[in-house]
Amino acid sequence: MIATHMAAAAALDSRTDWISLALSGLTLLAAIAAGLFAGRAAHWTK
Repeated sequence: MIATHMAAAAALDSRTDWISLALSGLTLLAAIAAGLFAGRAAHWTK
């Protein structure tokens, strides 16, 4: 019973790790896209 509980907790932890990793990856991509868009917008307005 304790072993299955620990296995479930480990699975839940790894799942949240994957979720946080995916969220940080999406945030990084969004920041890069925003930077590129801002750079292009500044270039177009010149």
